[in-house]
Amino acid sequence: MDRVELQIIDAKHIRLPKIGAVKTFESTRKIGRLLRKNEVPCPACEATGGGPAAAAGGTAAAAVGGTGKCSACKATGTVPAARIVRASVSRDSSGRWFVSLTVARVREIRTAPSARQRDGGPLGIDFGVRDIATLSTGSTIPNPRGLEAHLLRLKKAQQALARSEMGSVRRARTARRVGRIHARVRNLRADFVAKTTTNLIHAHSVIVVEGWDVQQAAQHGSPHLPAKVRSARNRALADTAIGAARWQLQAKAAWYGATVVTTGRHAPTGRQCSACGTVKTTPLRPTQDQFRCAACGTRLDRRLNTARVLAAIAAQHLTGAPGGGEPQNDRGGNISPATLRRGGQSPMKREARTRPPRRGQTGTPGT
Repeated sequence: MDRVELQIIDAKHIRLPKIGAVKTFESTRKIGRLLRKNEVPCPACEATGGGPAAAAGGTAAAAVGGTGKCSACKATGTVPAARIVRASVSRDSSGRWFVSLTVARVREIRTAPSARQRDGGPLGIDFGVRDIATLSTGSTIPNPRGLEAHLLRLKKAQQALARSEMGSVRRARTARRVGRIHARVRNLRADFVAKTTTNLIHAHSVIVVEGWDVQQAAQHGSPHLPAKVRSARNRALADTAIGAARWQLQAKAAWYGATVVTTGRHAPTGRQCSACGTVKTTPLRPTQDQFRCAACGTRLDRRLNTARVLAAIAAQHLTGAPGGGEPQNDRGGNISPATLRRGGQSPMKREARTRPPRRGQTGTPGT
């Protein structure tokens, strides 16, 4: 039996190993054009200052494995502009099947901000629940509240699921209905976060966000509140996808020449005055919307005040002055066309984990 290779057949069909030809709902025309591009010079050979002759003679071999010739281009000096590495087949909660294609692509990575990013300058972002983001420019990004909009439908569907008999056809049908609602909410949230983070990255050169732990705040934040209030607060907090937005900002910054700075988890950005820099000794109450500074008399929205404090840190980072955060582009070494070292390790040191220290353990990373 001939081996079936992973390939794009046409705009509506792909061929998968052990499965065969599969019809797709979305068009594969865009990825097909990418795969049909002409070959480009080998980035591993160019990084060492050589070409096809250097790759064959061994000049670039030491940097890519020490096998006597370049393992990326096989001593030809050129590599495909894009190639399919793998395909992952999965099924979501709604019962729909997905094929995710991992494509290795050779492309230039912007190392400096663009003119549009330089014009936008530094930006501070205060993530929240009422508005998913308050910008230091004074504008806000409203929270779409995808889960809240579908909460009544989800409640009725889950009630019908609980009343159905185990193993019945009705229960399977109702379970698919619940799964479709969850998938709809998840897709709306993912689409909103992806588009919002892309617009922010393309519009500003330096972005500063707070580094507080979202899961820690959901588990241990405001213990004096009633359980029902905390439950509603945590549900709204999870619906904002603050952690995903922060991660996407950091990942996209490495591609488009921007810098994302994350403050410390316990930085007093919410207690600091954006006008004079005075830090309050006690945090603001959750019900207090206005920030009032006793030192200079400044009075403004607490979220806008925090965003402006973060913008000041971004301005310090832009001018080279010591700021209150660290750039979070630690995993940029995994971005194509960077070549992995022997053993598959990234050429850039990975960021230490930030788990809270446990009793009896010493040297915990991130402490």
